[in-house]
Amino acid sequence: NNLIEQDHRFIKRHRVRSASFQSIRTASATLSGVEMVHAIRKRTRRELSLIGFSVVDELEALLAA
Repeated sequence: NNLIEQDHRFIKRHRVRSASFQSIRTASATLSGVEMVHAIRKRTRRELSLIGFSVVDELEALLAA
């Protein structure tokens, strides 16, 4: 349970800054993107050093796969 709360803490903190969504669809799309970027950064920190890390490169690699 603590691991889930630790991951969710980042999403809750980010959601407060962008809490004025117009619809459920835009909220879902935005939060999905936030979660994806957070997961990529988390995986990269675990597997590689942060030197040379680019979120854009990781997203392009995911979209190409």
